[in-house]
This record gives sequence, C-alpha cells and structure tokens, in this order.
Amino acid sequence: AWWLLALLLGACGGGGGDPMQARCNGQVDRDPEVRRLRMLAAGSPYLLAENQKELTFAVRQARLKCLQDQGLAPPGGVEPVKPVEGEF
Repeated sequence: AWWLLALLLGACGGGGGDPMQARCNGQVDRDPEVRRLRMLAAGSPYLLAENQKELTFAVRQARLKCLQDQGLAPPGGVEPVKPVEGEF
C-alpha cells in the first residue's frame, strides 16, 4: 500500500520538481508587496478583483527578481508597464 501513496504523491507533484522554481515561489510568497496585496484582498472577492492586476504585476516582478538573483534571467531589459489603479 505504501507504493500507492508514493505513486499518488508523484502524480500530484509531490515527488520532486524544480528546486529553483520552489525557491522562487517561496521568495514570491515572502515579497512585501505581494503579501500586502494578498492581505488587502483576503476574504473579499470584491477587493481581490479590484487588485488582481496589481497583484499579478507584483508576483511577476518578484519572480523576475528571484530569477535575476539566481543568474537565470538577464538583468535590465524593458520595464513592464505597471497597471494604473482602477484600470479595467
């Protein structure tokens, strides 16, 4: 029966994965701006919808910074356009 558990964990992504991706996911979760936006929207679908573009931008920026810090993304480049508050 233990082999069934191992098989299920492997199928769910619990059996390995990219350590760099896991590290960057952790760094994104600890990013102050990402945390602020998630806390702002916690428990409120309206506030989540209002801040979704800003949250997506903050997550993308934190992930890019992590990749740059690891030498996996080139530094610099074209700065992405930050969404305007209240833009739909």
